[in-house]
Amino acid sequence: MPPAGMTYRGPWKWLRAPRRKRRKVEVEEIGGQDEEDMGIEAEDEEEEDEEEEEEEEEEEEEEDGEGEGMGAGIGGGDQGGWDGGGDQGGWDGGGGQGQGDVFFLEDVPQPIIWGRRSHLDGVAWTCVCQHTNHPSRELFVDLPAFYCTNCNAERRIDFRFSFGNLAANEECPIGEILYQGQTNDCLLFALAKGAEITDRMREILSGSDLVIPTLDPFSLKEICLASGLFEGGRIKLSGDEALGKMFHLMQTVGIQDAAREHTCRIGGVEQVQGYFEDIVRELAKGYPLMVDIMPGKEFGHIKYHEVYRCPFNNRTIKAGSKVMMHTVLLVGAARLRELDYFYFLNSYGEWWCVRVHRHTKDKIGGIGKLVADDICCQPYKFLRIVQP
Repeated sequence: MPPAGMTYRGPWKWLRAPRRKRRKVEVEEIGGQDEEDMGIEAEDEEEEDEEEEEEEEEEEEEEDGEGEGMGAGIGGGDQGGWDGGGDQGGWDGGGGQGQGDVFFLEDVPQPIIWGRRSHLDGVAWTCVCQHTNHPSRELFVDLPAFYCTNCNAERRIDFRFSFGNLAANEECPIGEILYQGQTNDCLLFALAKGAEITDRMREILSGSDLVIPTLDPFSLKEICLASGLFEGGRIKLSGDEALGKMFHLMQTVGIQDAAREHTCRIGGVEQVQGYFEDIVRELAKGYPLMVDIMPGKEFGHIKYHEVYRCPFNNRTIKAGSKVMMHTVLLVGAARLRELDYFYFLNSYGEWWCVRVHRHTKDKIGGIGKLVADDICCQPYKFLRIVQP
């Protein structure tokens, strides 16, 4: 059971409005709940806190004004009173797209309406060759150009986004935070949650009103047992072979919810290149990515304002050393000056890595931050489209 007072309240009050039928896709960052960069560079804490408090005050005024300016997340019919103005979240040129504008993405069948944005969307920058590089508009964020498109010079531009701070039809894409308890089933939990988020995003982006329930990791274990994948309580195949078998079962049989009323089948699995920029692009398109890490003793007690660094990764561990691997889902990314890190969804329950909303004092946990270099494999991406 979670400690007293630490109950799951869902992703913040801006997501509590009822769902509406939608014909367009609206993307909005709810913001105001993060104390992102505390502990990384102390000199910037006060400035960023002031900016976040100003954003929160503006958002609360909008909510008090019967939703004026509220985009309601991903999926939408009318624009919900949006005027297309307001803060464009750092979008500087590049077609003049801002809050309330409509645009299209290749892998999304619905038009996108751009909602209220974070002040840490990527911005345009001018290279020494005098070429101006505009950010790219992705589903969840404006990503800065990592390299000059004219001379290929690199430039580090700050940005930050997390699925946990995004509204999707007034619903957080992450859903319920799972708890694996004392089991060693982190892989099953990551697979089930990755399939669930992928399923939820697929329904939202297709214009469907279907509400995706929480998938049960043990339903995957049941079909693995039925398929003969386990023997004596242990997986009898090698790691890669067993994982391939699990992916195949997720495509053909699917994972169910606890009531066994909903079945989710993924459209396939691909591995993403292990470069930070490639991983960020997939996350920005709304794909959760499954990875392994090598956590240490303090992993169960990290604070939300901390960016966790594992004691080892696959490049620094000594040959022959035995360490416990842990599987998690990447659900966001950030670049802050010289630091690159990922947001990751854990399976230790909603009272792990708790954050507290500055004004409402609501508590929510389950998402941590990890130094980008500490992932130990090329991330696995679940495909949204189910093949016939």
